[in-house]
Amino acid sequence: MLYLFLLSQLFVSVESAYCNGSPNPNAVSNPYPINTSEPVFLRSVSGGHAYLAGTEGFQFYVTHVYGSAYEMGFAQGSLYPVEIPQMLNRTWQYMVGQVEAGLGSLPKWLADLIGDIGLELALDVLIDLTRPSTGAYFFEELQGIADGAHVDFKTLSRVHLIGELTQGDCSMIGAWGDSTLDGKTLQLRALDWDTEGPFRDYPSVTVYHPTTPGAHPFTNVGLLGFIGTFTGQSSVQLGVSEIGVSYPDTTYFGNESFAGIPFVFVLRDILEFDNTVFDAVDRLSNANRTCDLILGVGDGKEKTARGFAYSSSSLFVLFVSVFTSSCAQTNKKGLPRNLTFSQPPTPTQKSSQ
Repeated sequence: MLYLFLLSQLFVSVESAYCNGSPNPNAVSNPYPINTSEPVFLRSVSGGHAYLAGTEGFQFYVTHVYGSAYEMGFAQGSLYPVEIPQMLNRTWQYMVGQVEAGLGSLPKWLADLIGDIGLELALDVLIDLTRPSTGAYFFEELQGIADGAHVDFKTLSRVHLIGELTQGDCSMIGAWGDSTLDGKTLQLRALDWDTEGPFRDYPSVTVYHPTTPGAHPFTNVGLLGFIGTFTGQSSVQLGVSEIGVSYPDTTYFGNESFAGIPFVFVLRDILEFDNTVFDAVDRLSNANRTCDLILGVGDGKEKTARGFAYSSSSLFVLFVSVFTSSCAQTNKKGLPRNLTFSQPPTPTQKSSQ
C-alpha cells in the first residue's frame, strides 16, 4: 500500500498502532544487541566532525556540528560532499515515483496543479505556503548544506517534504511512573522506512551545538542532509516521536491545512528550544499545525510523557500511564492555560481559526 503525505499538510492513511488494530503477537523479535562500540573518526571541517558508528551491516553516520544555522548546515554539507548529493538524487527520484504512483490519492486541485506545472513547481508553491510559519533558520541551514555539498537548494528543500511521502509503518511508546523500573521515563520510536527505498543507506545521528540565543544542544536521528526531525533527544532530556494515523475522525482530529509549519520542523523546534514537556505542549497548541498525526514528547526531568492527536484545527493531549497512540485522555494539572480537558475530551482550537 502506498502511504503518501505530500507536504506536511496533506492527509493520507499511514498505519499506526492501537487506534485501529493491535501489535502482531507473532511478530519477529529484534535479537540484535544495543551498539556500544566506539565511533570511528572519518573527517573534520571547520565547525564539524564526522564519524561512522555501529557494526558491519548496521552502520550509521554520527555528525557533530557547531555554530549558527548556516554554519551548521555548511559543516554538514562539507563533511559529506559525496554522500549528500547521492542521498539527494536518490531520494528525489524515489519521491517522484511515489507521487506518480499515488497521484489519484491526492486532492483533485493538487493533482491538477502537478499535472499543469509539474511536481517541482507544485512543491515550490506548497513550500511557499509553509514559509510564513517556518523559522527562517531552517532555510538558512538548508542553504548552508547546499553550499557545502554543492547541491541545488531548491531540490534539497523539496526533498525535505519526504517526511510526508513515506511507506513507513511507524511505532512509538512512552512510559513512566509505575510502568517502568524505578519510575524512570522511557521513550521509543521505530522509524520504519521503506526498506527498498534509499533511506537505509544514509542513516544518521546528527548532534547539533547551536549558538542561537535560547537554543541548546540536541540530537537529530534521521538521514544525512535531512534537517527536519522525526525523532531525537535534547540535552535537557526531552525526546520526541511521531507516527501517522490510519483513520482520523472528528473524535480526536479536526481539519487539515496546507498553510502552516511542517511537523518535522515543529518537532525540531521542541528539541532545540523547549525545556520541559509543558513547553512542548504550549508550542504544539499555538503552532500553525497542518496534517493529522500522533506525536509524543517525553521529559526525563519531569518524569513523564505526553502523546498528542495533532491536526490543523485541534490538538488533544493524550495522557495515560503508558501512551502508545491508544487515543485516551484524562485530566492533568500543570499544563499551559490554553489547553482544556473534559470527558469526553475537548480539543484545543488554534486561536487563528
